[in-house]
Amino acid sequence: MNDKENAELHALKIKSIMKKEPKYQTKVHLLTGLAFFYNDQADYETSIILLKQALKVDPINDNALGLIADAYFYMDDFIEARKYYQMIIDNHPDHWQLGYVFEQIKKCDGFS
Repeated sequence: MNDKENAELHALKIKSIMKKEPKYQTKVHLLTGLAFFYNDQADYETSIILLKQALKVDPINDNALGLIADAYFYMDDFIEARKYYQMIIDNHPDHWQLGYVFEQIKKCDGFS
């Protein structure tokens, strides 16, 4: 089984669990996990759709914000990427990856 097939298998399992799991934090966790797989496969459009769903449930979830910012960054949409990186700074000023976030913002500013 190759990486893409493995990711698709995990995606199906996560989608199945999400249908059964009513707790919103679990849903956010599963959506971000699934989005991580799609980011890893460079399917950023699908990842963004999932992450927007997660952010509807938890608008300041640091994992969802980071993943969606990265997805936009890798799609060369530096304005959207910067917006989500900035949301991490605004909502999580002590975030453990703040150095990375600041570096990404510098890159976005250099491209936009």
